[in-house]
Amino acid sequence: ETFRFLTELKNNNTRDWFELHRDEFTNLLQLPFQKLVTALTPAMLDIDPLIEIKEPKKMISRIYRDLRFSKDKSPYRPNMWASFHRTTEDWKADPGFFFEIMHNCYRYGMGLSVPSKSFLKSLRHRIETDPSEIESLNHLLQGTPFRLMGEEYIRRLVPPTEISPELMTWYQKKSEIYVMVSYPIDQIVCSDALINKLTADFDTLRPLYEFFWRLKQSTEEELDEKKSFF
Repeated sequence: ETFRFLTELKNNNTRDWFELHRDEFTNLLQLPFQKLVTALTPAMLDIDPLIEIKEPKKMISRIYRDLRFSKDKSPYRPNMWASFHRTTEDWKADPGFFFEIMHNCYRYGMGLSVPSKSFLKSLRHRIETDPSEIESLNHLLQGTPFRLMGEEYIRRLVPPTEISPELMTWYQKKSEIYVMVSYPIDQIVCSDALINKLTADFDTLRPLYEFFWRLKQSTEEELDEKKSFF
């Protein structure tokens, strides 16, 4: 019923239609997502006790599209997601977990949606000078359904040292870096088995999540040292 609603919303994306079906939105999307957040909370806090757990409805996306900056002027999003991250000044620049459903699929993963340039520069430097940990993480991902995603530079960057093709995928990241898996609608997403699946798969990503945080914190410490020096 939830995915039927999203399909109909996609095909009837108007305020008049939505107001006629507002109760369906509440019962088929909003409340189930709030229950999902509540059910996942213990597992997420086990991964990182510093993840901010707010009122469940504040941890899921709004259905209303922000039309000020969007080329798509349809008023509603035909998708919904929940995210788990720490409380910082700009959480989009921090590692975080997410789960999203669309009318024809569901997907989830972990990463940084808007990493700082200094973070990506530090990542490239780490690949150049001490790639062993990233190689291990890349090997870990190869044994999972998750794939490394994110926009890459069109022109191939030229590192000062030879880098394997696998790590060049990391090296080329330009404005976002995350891992994600996507599935068509199946019985799992429509059952309690979803909680167990997300719990296990998010835990699989724990080493990469912790690496991202260590890299971000070391990057910020280096920047602070440079500021204090000058």
